[in-house]
Amino acid sequence: MSAHLQIIERDGQPEYAVVPIETYRRLVELAEDMEAIRAYDRAMAEIDRGEDEVAPNDVAAWLQAGDLHR
Repeated sequence: MSAHLQIIERDGQPEYAVVPIETYRRLVELAEDMEAIRAYDRAMAEIDRGEDEVAPNDVAAWLQAGDLHR
């Protein structure tokens, strides 16, 4: 990856990194994946601490729909 990297400096200090668009897209994808992993890890930690609980998808959808007379 570093073979296609261009560093732009200002006052002798690195300020920008220019990468090919496919590298940029891959980095964005990886960052989004990491956010999803962190959210999952936070949710699982809350469950482990007893701060949240797991419900089947059908129950969660029923509660979100607000159809409590079923």
